[in-house]
Amino acid sequence: FPSHDTFRFIKDKMDKVVFVGDYMDSFFVQPYEQMENLREIVMLANAFPDKFELLLGNHDIHYIYPEYRCSGFKPELWSQFKDVYQENKKIFKAAYMFGDFLVTHAGLTQGMWKICEKKLKESKRLYDYTDPEKTIADHINFLFEIHFEPLFYAGFARGGISPTPGIFWADKSELIKDPMKGCSQIVGHTPLRKKEMRALEGGHTLWFIDLMNQDAWEIIDTDPETNVYSPNTRSVS
Repeated sequence: FPSHDTFRFIKDKMDKVVFVGDYMDSFFVQPYEQMENLREIVMLANAFPDKFELLLGNHDIHYIYPEYRCSGFKPELWSQFKDVYQENKKIFKAAYMFGDFLVTHAGLTQGMWKICEKKLKESKRLYDYTDPEKTIADHINFLFEIHFEPLFYAGFARGGISPTPGIFWADKSELIKDPMKGCSQIVGHTPLRKKEMRALEGGHTLWFIDLMNQDAWEIIDTDPETNVYSPNTRSVS
């Protein structure tokens, strides 16, 4: 969980701050501190709506939809989280995109994208999938809003029964095996000792940034003259 110093740093120095979810169920932070941390993040996002993006993770989803229960769930926090979420629903998302970077909690596989595309085409009366101004993140957020169930699937690598994992549950191994084509991705979910980058075809990359109990963030420089800057990431081809 970010420290107050980290919050101040990212608020003052960054153009855009994207949280990749799992505000809840820490094994290292007391429950009341988790709620305090969440409320502070929400406060910042409401105060600076153009600067902060709050994505949801699987450990947040099961407080919204109990049918997707996973380990770490704290019944005593259910009503508190539900209240915070319902009161601030407009600021929580499933995905965010800038440039060719798609940011979700666990990642979008090519297999899941094919399932999503089929649903988007079927939903043309509700949503204009063909609008060139809309991004992959817009498509995913629409599907989340209509509670498209495959987004919540857990794959075999995480003890689920779906051969195609959703964006809240895809394991690192599943995303590496079948990454969505045509974009780079930044994800959390799979805990690592050190952040990791993997190169994909077409100059795209996968970034894995979940360091569990450590202060961790990824700095992305969108200036076309420079590259992604991250002093603590190792590259694996």
